[in-house]
Amino acid sequence: MITLEKLIGREIVAFVPFFDKVKWQHLKLINVEAAGIWVENRAILETILKVSGVTVTPKTAVFFLPFQQITFVLDSLDVPYISNEALK
Repeated sequence: MITLEKLIGREIVAFVPFFDKVKWQHLKLINVEAAGIWVENRAILETILKVSGVTVTPKTAVFFLPFQQITFVLDSLDVPYISNEALK
């Protein structure tokens, strides 16, 4: 069974409307708490750096996402998938 705790350290894909109302986000899952997840996201960090006028930070920022802000999380199993279209 997949749990978020088992995905710590891996890249996940999530739809987080707070970050972008259209695009899925590629996030590195850092930690899981009862109320949400801690993630790293380079695109969001780059945006923050541009806005602040900074090009280098001494540490990489991580972000806390409450579960209420996450519509879904996507990961993959180590099992091949063939689309219905390919089977026609």
